[in-house]
Amino acid sequence: GKESLDPEIAKRIGLKDIKTEIDKFIEANTQQVEKDVWACLLNDRKFKGPEYVRRHIENKCTEALDELK
Repeated sequence: GKESLDPEIAKRIGLKDIKTEIDKFIEANTQQVEKDVWACLLNDRKFKGPEYVRRHIENKCTEALDELK
């Protein structure tokens, strides 16, 4: 069976937290275009706020997230 790895040891040996990596990926692919306009850099769609871009990436850009995982 698989043994559980202490999170501190995992961090020291270079394993990454998937939630943190997804957050970084979404931040890197979100850009403010104008005052209240944000864009998804993966497919250049525009939204009214960064939370909408996050939701879009999580729901529509699943291939990119799967590749990241």
